[in-house]
Amino acid sequence: PKPNNLFSDSVVHSNELVISIQPKALVYMKVMTKAPGLDSEIVETELDLSYPTRFLSRKPPEAYARLLLDVVRGDHAHFVRVDELNEAWRVFTPLLKEIEETKVQPILYHFGSRGPVESDDLIRSAGYKYGAGYTR
Repeated sequence: PKPNNLFSDSVVHSNELVISIQPKALVYMKVMTKAPGLDSEIVETELDLSYPTRFLSRKPPEAYARLLLDVVRGDHAHFVRVDELNEAWRVFTPLLKEIEETKVQPILYHFGSRGPVESDDLIRSAGYKYGAGYTR
């Protein structure tokens, strides 16, 4: 549903949380906010916690460096226990069997994109509408 607009007749879009893990880690939130000043203009802004722009003096560790450090320290928090692994196989084996038997074809999309267009169609069918400044 469209957010209520308390400030003016300008267009107000939904706030949006964006999380990307690969190819670059980033987290930001698009937020509709009142522009500074005496008028009632509403603008889209971003609360940005993207690693490349927020932590210029620190480079994040490589993919497995943190896990190897956990191994050296004896920290098991990021590793799967045997009972959890068995439960995962119990849940997913029927699904994997179904995929293999029915030869389900994956939906292809370009590397580095947000994903397949069909994902947008799916959430649009649930009533979600993208706001201004949104790029695919």
